[in-house]
Amino acid sequence: MTLLKPSDRRERLEKIVTAWWRWYAALGALGCAAYFVVPTTVWGQSVFVLVGASAVAATVVGTRMHRPRNRSAWLAIAMGTALWVIGDIVYEWIHITQGSVPYPSPADAIYLVGYPVYGFGLFLLARHKWRPSERGHVANSAIIMVAFGLLTWVFAVQPSLGGGGISGTAGLVDVAYPAMDIFLLGLLAHFVGSRQWRTLSYRLLTVAVALLVVTDTVNNFAIVSDSSSDRSVFDVGWIMSYVLIGVAALHPSMRRITNPNIESDAHLMASFTTPTVVVLTAATLTAPIVMFIEVVRDEPIAQWGWAVLLCALALVVLVMLRITDLLRLLHTQTVQLRAVADTDHLTGLANLRALEHRLWGNAGESTLLTVDIDRFKEINDTFGRGLGDQVLVVV
Repeated sequence: MTLLKPSDRRERLEKIVTAWWRWYAALGALGCAAYFVVPTTVWGQSVFVLVGASAVAATVVGTRMHRPRNRSAWLAIAMGTALWVIGDIVYEWIHITQGSVPYPSPADAIYLVGYPVYGFGLFLLARHKWRPSERGHVANSAIIMVAFGLLTWVFAVQPSLGGGGISGTAGLVDVAYPAMDIFLLGLLAHFVGSRQWRTLSYRLLTVAVALLVVTDTVNNFAIVSDSSSDRSVFDVGWIMSYVLIGVAALHPSMRRITNPNIESDAHLMASFTTPTVVVLTAATLTAPIVMFIEVVRDEPIAQWGWAVLLCALALVVLVMLRITDLLRLLHTQTVQLRAVADTDHLTGLANLRALEHRLWGNAGESTLLTVDIDRFKEINDTFGRGLGDQVLVVV
């Protein structure tokens, strides 16, 4: 029997652990296919629940195995996912025992509790230490949330309420689901604007959240049937979201998802990238576009007018906040560039350009004192330019 060195055992264990996420991804893809292939709905929903439970187990195992610094974030994500799986089990149990599921049902309560728990984990994963530049990403998320909320309310929630107000538990649930999706969408916008985007685990988790929001939105707009007996192709969004959560937790890069310590100005600049500006511009135009559509459809203004008014007001305030941030950033960068242009990179003193500005910009008399270092060329030739530069700095 050959005994392995501790370093060899550790290397072999890391190779085994590294392969786990690939195996889980393959098994998850197989589970997604099996969900639509199995002959009965009961078997299909069993596969659905099994994939969700495996995502919870993978998240817990990955957290214990990789020991990330933000362990509480991953455990909150696992807990939120577990609540959704429990909701799936309760929903199917009611459907099997009673033949139909009332709306709302106890499963809806469990689902809705899972959203804030899951979102809290995402927030812990993406958050930075608060700094003035952090509000830029928060404002970006708020703009997207307001725009998406307006679209959801006017074209999904309000029609489902029959043009009336919120009445009864069913009406509250009809509003709660889109509200939770808006909440996740805001976190998703914060995810994409983060510097942690470089890690594969972070990107996988981002895609999982995006799939969840898209699938929920499709369901909110009543494109997908609410019946559990109808295994729609859009269900792949929910089941794939489960799989991606597990893969993200098992991937070794999850231990490197930490709160980055970056410069304030760099963080602020990251919230003004070209894709971000395009998305924010489209979100800002949501209010007038919705108004135009509703006027063309001749919908009563009493039903949608107040929603457009409130969202337009919120968007104006948020956009003014972003413009203020941009002007402050441009001023800061202008000052920094002027200082760089007038400073010698070696000594940190004023350079020839700064000297010219002082001489020609001074209306009074100026005095210039020149200092020469004797035998400086011999220092460079004998000891090299590196030591010569050090002599210049010391002098």
